[in-house]
Amino acid sequence: MSRHLIFLSLLLTAGSLAACSEEVARRSGGSGSGSSRDTGSADTGTADTAVDDTGTADTAVDDTGPADTDSADTTPIDTSTVDTTPVDTGTTDTGSTASCTTTAECVSRFGATFACVGGQCIEQSGTAPCAVDGQLCTDPATQDTDTFLCVADATGTGAVCRQFCDATTADETGSADCPANTYCLDVGGSSPTGLTGACLPGDCTTNIFDNAACGGSGTCLPVGNGASFCISAGTTNVGAPCNLDTSASPPASDSCARGLLCSANICIEPCNRANGNADCAGGDACLGAFENTPRNRPGLCGQSCPAFSTGSCGVGQSCQALLGRSGLNVWACIDENAGPTYGLGEVCDPAANCAEGSICIPDEVDALGNPVDHCVQLCDPADELTGVGTCAGLANPEVCAPSRVAGLGLCSESCQPFPRSTGSNYGCSGADDSCLPIVLTDNRATDPRGSCETNTGTGRPFSACATSGTFGDCADFGLCYDTTDDTIDNATCAPLCPPLDQTNVCGSGATCSAVLPLVGNLAFSVCTRTFTAGTIGARCVDEGLPCAAAGTVCLDTGSGPTCVLACREGYSDCALDAGTTCTTGTLNPAVVPAFMGLCL
Repeated sequence: MSRHLIFLSLLLTAGSLAACSEEVARRSGGSGSGSSRDTGSADTGTADTAVDDTGTADTAVDDTGPADTDSADTTPIDTSTVDTTPVDTGTTDTGSTASCTTTAECVSRFGATFACVGGQCIEQSGTAPCAVDGQLCTDPATQDTDTFLCVADATGTGAVCRQFCDATTADETGSADCPANTYCLDVGGSSPTGLTGACLPGDCTTNIFDNAACGGSGTCLPVGNGASFCISAGTTNVGAPCNLDTSASPPASDSCARGLLCSANICIEPCNRANGNADCAGGDACLGAFENTPRNRPGLCGQSCPAFSTGSCGVGQSCQALLGRSGLNVWACIDENAGPTYGLGEVCDPAANCAEGSICIPDEVDALGNPVDHCVQLCDPADELTGVGTCAGLANPEVCAPSRVAGLGLCSESCQPFPRSTGSNYGCSGADDSCLPIVLTDNRATDPRGSCETNTGTGRPFSACATSGTFGDCADFGLCYDTTDDTIDNATCAPLCPPLDQTNVCGSGATCSAVLPLVGNLAFSVCTRTFTAGTIGARCVDEGLPCAAAGTVCLDTGSGPTCVLACREGYSDCALDAGTTCTTGTLNPAVVPAFMGLCL
């Protein structure tokens, strides 16, 4: 897989803070069989003298909750001056049910058998199939569904139903497929669509500035999507290198002491963004360098700087991109660490400095299989679309390869990706290099550029592969791609072809799909054997699939499904269908860029 792309997930360096523990169920209060309980504080006076509750309000001054309204409690009297549980332990009360927003509220008020369902605390049997988030469960084998899975809590004393989610993309999307205040963690689940993650609620509801958080020993860290988790704290003090360990995803601990955070490989004392800039001195601002929640908002005292700038910060500082779990948080002026500064392409130490405008990442592997770090030039992928920018002036030549971090690219040796030639290295310098198409520039309208990347995939064209939508398993950067819409995994290695190719370079029995460009990929299409019959303008039967004619897709544009040429605004894609022009605005804007259209 791509040297740069495969290691971009490791760009958890400057300001990258993402760590959490396993879910911890914090269950408090006593248990009972009633559906509502006294909600006042514990008795602080003498015992009741009546044998049982009579339905009217207690007259003793010590009870402060509402009156019991139904049958007698089975215990004759309160036996001490102070109740030891916050609930009645007798038979069912028939007072009003309690409203809720989370199951944790119900557990703390009424006991471990209650869950928040439809906004009310309802007692659960623990055996029904999972239907709502937070429902109690006991047996994953019988209670997991297509949407929910039964997840054991960290104490081993119970389990709850949690929503399935995509753990492989959680750090890139910020767990966008999870409800607010939860984060997607890989729990080894198995959904029909291959998801292994569960949306777990944060296990600390306070903030990093609370000395009592996490039992007074850990750090309450905001991870993303409104969720904060307790992580184990280290012993490194303010100003010392921290070298946050990102070998686990997410990390379970930080090397910095409790309450400190690792920023640009230095332990810092965060400011509280809830206080504005009041925590910072000397005119510094409290910058949003870290993930935050409404209650947990750590920041970094400093000054922001223009993206990708050099020389914009003061003496002894450099402008650096501070990254979070799901993207670039802020560009800030950061004090340079003591020690040497490494130039572009030099082997570097992540705890030291690369020249301003570059970053130290593991982009090679040595003979023993160990990653080797080099200083790599940062770039703006948007500049690459105009054919200019940081990479244009570098040797080799180089191209700005987009990273997993939105808006952040890395300069890489460029190459010409088409026509494809199996076994070729496309003129790249690396022994295992291939050419990965990455961008179609405005000044090379029909000529995509590629990035030289390591590709050790061995899957032959149209052979089975592991994970649909990914590179790495297939030779020559073929895309592992499932063209079917059923629930069975039919992913195969799809060879690459030029975007919207109309010459059918894929050969007999295959066609160059117009579907991938229709969902926004301008750099390449893929050869597929899954298509519907039809030439340009002919009727077709399988709407949504590419047609046999290269560059077409089967769509109903008003008179039934027809093989229609896909096109890009301003390009000559409609030349093969005389009398048509590229008409934009006809496709779903939620998934198709505005410049993509159909020849109508």
